Amino acid sequence: MGKKKKILGVLGEVCLALFNVLILCHKTEVGGFYDLRMSVTADQTQAIQIYYSAGRELSEENSMVQTYETAGTIQEMSFSVPSNCNWIRLDLGDKPGTFEIENLSLSYKKFQTVFSGTENPETLETQQISSVTKTENGLAVVTDGTDPFIWLEMESDSLYASMEK
Repeated sequence: MGKKKKILGVLGEVCLALFNVLILCHKTEVGGFYDLRMSVTADQTQAIQIYYSAGRELSEENSMVQTYETAGTIQEMSFSVPSNCNWIRLDLGDKPGTFEIENLSLSYKKFQTVFSGTENPETLETQQISSVTKTENGLAVVTDGTDPFIWLEMESDSLYASMEK
């Protein structure tokens, strides 16, 4: 009887050790939604819309709109973006204007990353934007049309890498 208890004890310890290894090595897929956040100051009331997609195909179903309401004041904006997307198109109103966009970031829970294109705004793909310049905390944008936008590549790979750590 003593031998059977020892064998069962050893088997129990081996099972427990394997279970712990599985728990430590298991990687869960990060999914759901990321938060795109930014602080906006503009010279007039404007509708700010984002489109999100895995490629660059656009649809109203894959977009969100918020209204910038009080000219000259900072307004915090947050949009939920599916984690399987790679591109964001940031539409800045439907009339010419000026915008200060600060703290533009993509986050998931406590993890956050910035859009690398904002470090070199001359590399950003834009339409109907007469100037984009880097400021201390973001971008100064001057639009000159009725459908101005900026394409932003989502930094989900760097965000995921920091989450894995």
